[in-house]
Amino acid sequence: PGAPPPPAPVQVGGALPPQASGWEDALLRAQQLESSLANLEPGVTEAQVADAWAKYSLCVEKLMRERYQEPAAAGKSALEGILQLPDLISLKKLPSISAIEVTIWEVNNLPKMDTFGTCDPFVELSVTGSRESPVTTSVKKNTYDAAFGERFSLAVEPGQRLRLRVMDWDRGSSNDLVGTVEVVLGEGTDERVNYISPGQQRAYKVLDANGKPVVGNNKKETTLRVTVEATYEGGGDDVSSGGGGGGG
Repeated sequence: PGAPPPPAPVQVGGALPPQASGWEDALLRAQQLESSLANLEPGVTEAQVADAWAKYSLCVEKLMRERYQEPAAAGKSALEGILQLPDLISLKKLPSISAIEVTIWEVNNLPKMDTFGTCDPFVELSVTGSRESPVTTSVKKNTYDAAFGERFSLAVEPGQRLRLRVMDWDRGSSNDLVGTVEVVLGEGTDERVNYISPGQQRAYKVLDANGKPVVGNNKKETTLRVTVEATYEGGGDDVSSGGGGGGG
């Protein structure tokens, strides 16, 4: 016999009916999440939305494939995935971020970039999709480990990322790119993405043009440590103190 039709839509945020079980449970929860994602209020971070959509899509795909190809299996792994998804209705609705304050702390484990020397690093800061010219730190001469402690303010719009380019200064010729770090404001679980929440201090791997970690002269991966604080629409400042943390 064919599979029963999907259950009727339920009210967003409503409790699951006690009689629902197995794949019905998962489909009900999936409908709730889909409706929640389609009606999110402004202010929920890009990272939260992207992460939730990715999980939702993967779980529903697995559930439906397992349900209709192997009805007896009932798609246990997909079911568990959907039931463990965050309740997006309860996500904290933050006001939109209008500007960020970025502190560049240090770059460590730099590679040798100069024939007769080590490296003369500086960091170039910009926001993806912005027409504003990048801002730069000072240049630290002849070092594999550069301490900056320099702070910059950048205007941002929803969906934009912070782009940090570690450069090697050259006298009389164009500067050389050491590597790049792109940072998403918010939280997420995708290990390929560099996330940061306002107030956090994080150290990220610097990647070359092929997306591979840059390796320093000491054979260790090059890292860039930063802190990001936020100013919200309406003038509210981020009040987090900014604890240390690893990342990237």
